[in-house]
Amino acid sequence: MLRHAEPNDIDSIVALECAAYNVPPIFINTNLPFMKQEWVQAIKDDKVLCLDGPEGELIGAIHVSESDAAEAGPNRTLVSLMVHPEHQNGGIGGNLLRTFLGACDREGHIAALKVDPSNRGAIHLYERHDFQPLGRESDGLLCMMRNPHADDGQDFVF
Repeated sequence: MLRHAEPNDIDSIVALECAAYNVPPIFINTNLPFMKQEWVQAIKDDKVLCLDGPEGELIGAIHVSESDAAEAGPNRTLVSLMVHPEHQNGGIGGNLLRTFLGACDREGHIAALKVDPSNRGAIHLYERHDFQPLGRESDGLLCMMRNPHADDGQDFVF
């Protein structure tokens, strides 16, 4: 079930983030309060959707911001797309991405994101959905953008 995140989802979102990005335990131990605060702020200021599995467990999430790209015009930025490792390569990431892109298309927004250039799987996913590389930021991340398409009928509203 796809739903909007709530403050009581913070612990599950942080656990998903750590699993999806293979975050080392030492990093988690020293940064847990900061990680939680970032997600509290994201839920408050931005759009975070959670995808629950059949047992009610969190298996995927997507974080979208309008503020990160405000200077560039009508953009939405995909800040994070996470799928639990046990559920990866089954289409969940693509479905979450299509939900985001459907909202962008309906509203005529450009979709923007940054990705680690070594994450070939993510780059391939984004390229399959018509994202174009724009170049690297000073932090080394690859910037990608996708122009809006005709509305594809996705009905979940961010």
